[in-house]
Amino acid sequence: MLPCDKVRAKLGRYRDRELSSAESRELAAHLEVCQACRLEFRAMETLDAALSAAPVPPAPEGLVESVMRAARRQQSDGDSLFVFPRFWRGWSVPMRLATACTAVAACYLGLVAGAGSAPSPRAEADGVAWLSVSSAGPIAEVCMRRVR
Repeated sequence: MLPCDKVRAKLGRYRDRELSSAESRELAAHLEVCQACRLEFRAMETLDAALSAAPVPPAPEGLVESVMRAARRQQSDGDSLFVFPRFWRGWSVPMRLATACTAVAACYLGLVAGAGSAPSPRAEADGVAWLSVSSAGPIAEVCMRRVR
């Protein structure tokens, strides 16, 4: 049977149905016999239900107008909505395309190379999250986010 600290580290993923069927069965078996973990899981579900039922507050007054005004001003200044680094602007289109393709290929190869890896026992014991190909969505969002 799994120790409570490992079960508690996986409760969120269990609730979100992100665990494998074997892990889910193992966690469910632990929750049947361990009252402390079961109570923590129920508290997590209660909090999730309360947050889901809470009304979404409206956007502050004037926010939409302010954002639209800033977008129009940026567009009228000749800037595009996608900001490229200064060195990128001087490159030819084929050079930009080659660079972008190389970056995408490098990211893909990194994900593929890491897909078969497993975390060390120490990383699991420390509760370190491990990347897999299935978590590429948030990684892509981080890579695509505009940094100022």
